[in-house]
Amino acid sequence: MTSMAHVTDDLLLAFNVGSSTLRVAAYSLRAPAMPVFRLTIELATRAVRGSGLIPEALSAFTLEHSLEDMVTFIVGHAAGKGRRVTALVHRIVHGGRHYHGPQWISDGLLHELERLELMRPLHQPPGVEVVRYLRKLWPTLPQLAVFDTAFHQRQPALATTYALPAALRRQGIASYGFHGISCQHILRVLRAQHAELADGRVLVAHLGQAASLTAVHHGDSVACSMGFSTLDGLPMGSRCGELDAGVLLYLMEKGWGKSRLTDLLYHQSGLLGLSGLSADMRELLASKAEAARFAVDYFCYRTARAAASLACAMEGMETLVFTGGVGEHQPLIREKICQRLRWMGVDIDSVANQSGQAVISTTASSCRIVVVPTDEEGEMSLQYRNLLLGLSSTAPQLSL
Repeated sequence: MTSMAHVTDDLLLAFNVGSSTLRVAAYSLRAPAMPVFRLTIELATRAVRGSGLIPEALSAFTLEHSLEDMVTFIVGHAAGKGRRVTALVHRIVHGGRHYHGPQWISDGLLHELERLELMRPLHQPPGVEVVRYLRKLWPTLPQLAVFDTAFHQRQPALATTYALPAALRRQGIASYGFHGISCQHILRVLRAQHAELADGRVLVAHLGQAASLTAVHHGDSVACSMGFSTLDGLPMGSRCGELDAGVLLYLMEKGWGKSRLTDLLYHQSGLLGLSGLSADMRELLASKAEAARFAVDYFCYRTARAAASLACAMEGMETLVFTGGVGEHQPLIREKICQRLRWMGVDIDSVANQSGQAVISTTASSCRIVVVPTDEEGEMSLQYRNLLLGLSSTAPQLSL
């Protein structure tokens, strides 16, 4: 740990562990507007990208380095050069029906999160693993869990219920919705930059390796394309998206077991399965192969089709927000989706779209079309500070 006499800054570390990436951002608790550093590690390749005070040694990560190895290095780097880590915040993908907002992490909370791992077998375990490791490393530091599902807790029963027997529904089989932290950030930006839009009918298109649509009305989630798991809804990089359950019954009859089905649905489907080439939209857009072109068109078709469905759920669409890696950086994808929604009056400005403007709709469009970069780590850090200020009597004490 850094000597007290040499401490010049106190840091909040935000950990965002996904199925394929580890993202970490550090924020000064004294000047929290911009991160001190931000990095993303691709877990499959150990490729590192980031900004801020990122050490050269990060490029030395190999596949032999465990998640704990990487976390140890990152927190050690953060605590160096006169800085002291004083708090931690974690993105936890699944909070079930119990948690409507961020929660201080305790043994009881961890036990509940582990119980939910069956619902999110690829995302929940690594996130909980990092939490447990950091509690051992820094047992006295306050740690906060921010849930992807919390934003969707106010959805009506018509949106969350599956047509299954009551006994199964009582076991928690329901639509939960995900990418909620991203949606909360998007709404925060809308309120700051387009206040007249934030309380209307907003469709958030979070498009990336994982992709979802969320219908938001009066600031509340109304419906989400993702349901019980992140397999549902839109086709993704290597996940199937919406799929007739009869396909799984058929494959089971053919002898497919759980592990083979899991690999198919999470790792071999989506854009990768359609194209046979890549799960990366950038590579598919650059390819001249017919299968790549079909995969791109299929993604845009399914996204537009789902967008129309969610517009129905909130009885209209006044704002369409593109975010996520694909949504923010691929103008052709945005254009193809909007072209399929022209019958709804959606009219994209091709020049504004291609030049990377924030507002890309024409004046004749029935809804405003905007591009908003998402920032889950920034939203998590803000929720930490807000909770600390709002619940100071019950929050763990910080030595700032």
